[in-house]
Amino acid sequence: MRFTIAAFLLSVPGLLTFAQSKPKPKVPLRMPPDANPQYFPAGVFDKDPVVNEFLARWYASELRALREPSIYEGESPTTSESAKVSEYRITILPTWGNAISIRVQRRGELYGLSARRLNGQAGYAPGELVESIDTILSPEDSKTLAILIQNLAFFQMPAIDNIRGMDGDEWIMEAASQAKYHVIVRWCATSYNPAKRELAAFLTLCKFLVDVSTLSERPSNKGHKLI
Repeated sequence: MRFTIAAFLLSVPGLLTFAQSKPKPKVPLRMPPDANPQYFPAGVFDKDPVVNEFLARWYASELRALREPSIYEGESPTTSESAKVSEYRITILPTWGNAISIRVQRRGELYGLSARRLNGQAGYAPGELVESIDTILSPEDSKTLAILIQNLAFFQMPAIDNIRGMDGDEWIMEAASQAKYHVIVRWCATSYNPAKRELAAFLTLCKFLVDVSTLSERPSNKGHKLI
C-alpha cells in the first residue's frame, strides 16, 4: 500500500509542498470506502474528490484495524449520552511505524481513555492490533487534560494546512462536543516549523495523551520517536 500512497501523493498537482506538479493519474482505490461506519464527513480532506477519497479510505482503514468506533457517526457509547459529551481522538500514522490511536471521553469530572496500537507500518499495511488499553484518568490528569483541550481551541483550527509531502507521518485529530464534529490533519506535525504552523498547543496535547496512555511503544517513524 505504501507504494500506492507515495505515488499518489507525488503525482497529484498541488498536493505536495515541495514536489513538482505532474499530470494527475488514475489511482486505484484498493482500500474499502469510508462507509459502514463512515468515519469522516465527505470532502473534508481535499477539494479534489480523488485526493479526498483516497485519504478518507486510507485513514478509515487504519481506524478499522485499530477497532475504533466512528466519532463522526456517533458509534462511541458516550456520544449519545448527552449533548455536553466531549470526545477527542488523535490517530498517528507513520509511514515506517505502528499506527496508534488515543481517544478520550469526558465522564463527569473525569476522562476515560482508550489507546490502541497496531504492529504494521501505516504506510504499507496496518498489521494486527497488538495493544489495547482502557482506563480512567486520575482527577489530576483529567483536570490537566481539560485545560489542554481548552487551550487548543480545536474547533477553530482549519482542517488542513499547506504542508504536505511523501512518507513522513499523518496526525489526525477528531472531536465531537455539544453535537458538533470536527477533524484536522497535519503532516509531520513535529517538523517544518511547528510554531509557525501554530501547532504548539496541538503538540502539547498530543504529548500529554501519549504520556498518559501508557502504550508500550511511543509513535515513531524509522525508529525515531515522533513525540
